[in-house]
Amino acid sequence: LKTQGIKLFQVISFTVCSLDNMDELLPLLQDLGQKHVKYGAKEQHYQYIGEALLWTLEKVLKSDFTPEIQQAWIDVYSVMSAAMIEAAQQQTA
Repeated sequence: LKTQGIKLFQVISFTVCSLDNMDELLPLLQDLGQKHVKYGAKEQHYQYIGEALLWTLEKVLKSDFTPEIQQAWIDVYSVMSAAMIEAAQQQTA
């Protein structure tokens, strides 16, 4: 579980740094989405991970977790999860 957490934050970091370069970002996220099918990931799991991410950020950032920062993280995670879910759906179709 610790290793998975590290991997998640590596992907999140890469995503944040690559938001201006979607041509590089989307193929990586799509590849991850396809790999996650093999691991048994389901679409609803992405929602749970997003909720856990926001909860964690709120606990760590405390008063610095403003509504604007929360929305920015929701937006980033939405890009990530949407690309991964779409790739997973295409793979299983």
